Amino acid sequence: MDTGTLFDLLITDLTIPGETGGADVAKKILTIHPAARIIISSGYSSDTTMADFRGHGFKGIIAKPFNLKDLAHTVQEALKHSENAD
Repeated sequence: MDTGTLFDLLITDLTIPGETGGADVAKKILTIHPAARIIISSGYSSDTTMADFRGHGFKGIIAKPFNLKDLAHTVQEALKHSENAD
């Protein structure tokens, strides 16, 4: 952000080794950049964050394991959803 260059999209796993999980990472990023486009991914489909991903600020969700076609569709939808919201 210091250089004026932003990422188009971030994909994060729900479970990240260490103390900070994907939902915490997203919350911190959205505090700095509220329009950030973030997709959450996990193998734990029953997690409450996955169930209410938009409520946590995510633009998309993809359950693991996923294939390239599903990932491409999720990315397109997240970017499309973001453009419509802007």
